[in-house]
Amino acid sequence: MQYSDRGELMNIVGIVAEYNPFHCGHLHHLQEAKRQTNASAAISVMGGNFLQRGEPALLNKWARARMALASGVDLVFELPFAYATRSANLFALGAVALLARTGLVTHLVFGSESGNLEELQAVADILEEEPPFFSRCLREELEKGRGFAAARATALRLYLKAENRGRPHLGGLLSQPNNILGIEYLRALKRLESRIQPVTIRRFGPAYHSNSLSGPQASASAIRAGLSGEPTPGNDLEGIRQMLPASSWDILRQEMESGRAPVTEQSLSQITLAILRRTTPEALRVTPDVETGLEQRIIASARETSTLAALVDQVTTKRYPASRIRRILVYLLVGLTRDMDASFHMAGGPQYLRLLGSSAGGRRILRLLRQSAALPVVHRPAVSRRQFSPAADQMLALDILATDLYVLLYPDHDRRAGLDFRQGPARVE
Repeated sequence: MQYSDRGELMNIVGIVAEYNPFHCGHLHHLQEAKRQTNASAAISVMGGNFLQRGEPALLNKWARARMALASGVDLVFELPFAYATRSANLFALGAVALLARTGLVTHLVFGSESGNLEELQAVADILEEEPPFFSRCLREELEKGRGFAAARATALRLYLKAENRGRPHLGGLLSQPNNILGIEYLRALKRLESRIQPVTIRRFGPAYHSNSLSGPQASASAIRAGLSGEPTPGNDLEGIRQMLPASSWDILRQEMESGRAPVTEQSLSQITLAILRRTTPEALRVTPDVETGLEQRIIASARETSTLAALVDQVTTKRYPASRIRRILVYLLVGLTRDMDASFHMAGGPQYLRLLGSSAGGRRILRLLRQSAALPVVHRPAVSRRQFSPAADQMLALDILATDLYVLLYPDHDRRAGLDFRQGPARVE
């Protein structure tokens, strides 16, 4: 149990997010998460400068942390690059492990298209247990050349039908992105034997990938598309402003005026193509998620295309979806290898709680967290690295390099390396 510094029992809600950027849908989720759990505080684990779909964040991690703090999050911790850019299962496992290791989080609240925790848990249990018939169906679908996500969804439908499990519609839960992440959070809680209580809030508004800025809500995808100049309904700054809390809009505007935003996928084109054109197949083979033959396909495409979008489009197949290709390219960019991956797994996952920002209430919680956390809290990397294990030091080095490369993508700002050492956690009173 957690108590405040006045001896009061506390509920603290944990939220996994990217806040790319923090919009009105995120604000609704945060407010509902606190209301439904009767929480006195919220802790967020947030992806850093490169995100789960293998894309650079629209704004740097400190600006996005400030957005979250200004809207009511109390502490923001960075999910290390080694987990923030991974497929859904590793992303979720890393994020939930960080929340669990605070020793303070009582509830994990996540959005889903389903909104039905019982049904999501039923699917999570099947995926975690991997019954023989399900495993056989999954193997057969993969042998047909289908991508893992599509193969798993088909295998689940076949299993539910063959085992007469009822509720055949459960098979469709794996076709929607927030459901998929929610199911992976539930699997992670079970795998970690965590006592954190899961809660899901039904997602409302436009679809996750919708590029429409019309209506009372807009997806983060639509906002990013509008800022990158892609043609969308209502594609102007006024339309975007209406989709953000006032504090988020102010921060976004400040970052744009400073030349630090927006950072787009297109910004990655030249640096990624340059690296690929000097990369050998052998070097690419040690990158996570690269299967035999894919390295040749990626390298050949890098010689034939002139933009990252064209490369991803050319390499994408049913077996290798675009998000997987983007993630592979980001791993190569930052230098994540299979050996690193294995060492992080052997070390037990994320090795530290990297603080990106705090509210006044969050700083009071930090006093409790220093006593309860199973991981060191990192405020300044230069100080913490001297006391780190080799795995923790290597993990943090990837985060620092990711920032050093990310600042090269700024539209017009100081692009010196070492920002992680100069920039302290954001503070909101």
